[in-house]
Amino acid sequence: MISRRFLALTVLLLVHGCTYSPIQENPSPTQGTTTRQPDPGTSSPVTQVPEEKPPTRIGQPVTKPVEIDRERPSAAAVQVLAQAESSARTGQYDQALLLLDRAQRMSPQAGEVYLQMARVQYDQRSYNKAEQLCLKAIALSGKDPAFRKQSLQTLAIVRDAKGDSAGAAAARKQAAAI
Repeated sequence: MISRRFLALTVLLLVHGCTYSPIQENPSPTQGTTTRQPDPGTSSPVTQVPEEKPPTRIGQPVTKPVEIDRERPSAAAVQVLAQAESSARTGQYDQALLLLDRAQRMSPQAGEVYLQMARVQYDQRSYNKAEQLCLKAIALSGKDPAFRKQSLQTLAIVRDAKGDSAGAAAARKQAAAI
């Protein structure tokens, strides 16, 4: 039977091992200090105050990021997207969102689902949600410039509705550059 002390020591070692951080937090003794001069007219001694520096990372990425092709929705998700679009056209936004949630579960990496969700949120005047969904669609656009442009144009429309004219202009500029 394992003793309680052995079990406690094992747990302590496991917890301590989980606290390793690849970030160096201690500056070298010759770096990271600033000499602070005393204020004129006072008799305060000169003091050295450590500088606040952001931690530095150790190591480099192993490989470059890989740009992937855009994932298309499954055949079943395409049917659900069509139903959602039909519901949105007739003003049944709640039904459209339910269908879009189903399509998202079927094809969680398909940008079309998020772009259509953004359009329904826009129609409901939920501009913050619509903006986030446009950004997700852009992130999932992969190497497809046409879809990326379409998503950026939708983002510009949403940002205009939010009153963010600078953000809308930036999105339009990105779309024009494609």
